[in-house]
Amino acid sequence: MNAIIVEDTPDALEFLKDLVHEECPEVHLVGEADNLDQAESLIKVLKPDLVFLDIEMWGGRTSFDLLKKLESQGQINFQIIFVTAHSDFNYAIKAMEYSAIDYLTKPVERSKLRDAVEKVLARKKNTDVWMQQLDLLLESAGQSLTPKSIAIPLAKGAVEIVQPDEIAWLESGTEITQVYLQSGETLVAMRNIGHFHKILIPQFPFFPVSQSAIVYIPFVKRYNHGEHMVTLKNGQRIIASRRGGQDFRQYLLGADKSIIEDQGSQLKAMFKKYFR
Repeated sequence: MNAIIVEDTPDALEFLKDLVHEECPEVHLVGEADNLDQAESLIKVLKPDLVFLDIEMWGGRTSFDLLKKLESQGQINFQIIFVTAHSDFNYAIKAMEYSAIDYLTKPVERSKLRDAVEKVLARKKNTDVWMQQLDLLLESAGQSLTPKSIAIPLAKGAVEIVQPDEIAWLESGTEITQVYLQSGETLVAMRNIGHFHKILIPQFPFFPVSQSAIVYIPFVKRYNHGEHMVTLKNGQRIIASRRGGQDFRQYLLGADKSIIEDQGSQLKAMFKKYFR
């Protein structure tokens, strides 16, 4: 598998090159670039199978700028392993969380590099899903940061693309999350519920009624605060925690003045009818 590295920091470039040589014998480095213009030329000439792509480059540009340009030209025919010096939840990291695309943080760890390369080899068998994830990444890397869909990573490297309004509620398990769709289907996501808390709240109308449960507000039929019971439109009942229930009650009462007006009169009427 031929690969190139795009990295504008010399020390980081040399470190990653050495690590790839030592840990990934199936990866053959055929080029390197320290800026996006050079990276674009190398990609078009060498046609690599894999690109190690630093996200933030000098001059205020990001690798997303390059990818958007290549996508518009139909030139993305390679796999990507993103590398970043930042692990905080900035816009780039958030975009990758939306699209369920993994990334490596500097300094790159040996085991994580090995895992990333193995995932690349696995997903080469299903490039259609990978391209959907990449499209979602580039969409959510824009200024709005609120994509129309999110990617849900499943077992064995599978990924499901869903719209947030298809979800009824989510429930945490041990290092996984059960995602219950309004259609009745259940997805077992290979992410903890904290991941979904970050990408769904407050960008979409979801609310954590407990540490283990998040509900899609428009799918809520009734909330009984005396019993801390949330009832969904499909009849599903979810017990809210004491703190979560109190916060949910305050949220619903305040929703008439701010949030519900933005979601339409039908949802506003629903809360007035069913809140007790």
